[in-house]
Amino acid sequence: MLFFCLCSFIPIFGQESNTSISVNQDIRLLLVGDDTGNGKFTPDILIRLEFEAFKLQKSSIPLYIGIEYSDLNSSTLIRFMLGVGFVTKFSFSDKFLFGLYLDHGLLGRGKSSFFKRKQYGRINIYEF
Repeated sequence: MLFFCLCSFIPIFGQESNTSISVNQDIRLLLVGDDTGNGKFTPDILIRLEFEAFKLQKSSIPLYIGIEYSDLNSSTLIRFMLGVGFVTKFSFSDKFLFGLYLDHGLLGRGKSSFFKRKQYGRINIYEF
């Protein structure tokens, strides 16, 4: 699991499009926790599959779907998302891409958890 967090994306090159899978974890919740009672090792995982829908000369329009799971102290959170973006290269730098993304999703909150939580002081331990 930590391997996927460190390798945040896997590019897959197709005929002329670019597809990527990214797995992200909120570093602050993983290492420190927060001020609302969530301790260290709180999972907040975002998985996103993105592909280029349209390729322009120096820009592209990507589409993506994703899911986010977070096991917060007050409740669990699961979010499904669908989004679109605009990514472009500026003439002064070919190594960096600049993008604007907009997504819409369904958000669910509840008291049940995918993980079993054991709390030792301020540290939460999660098991399957």
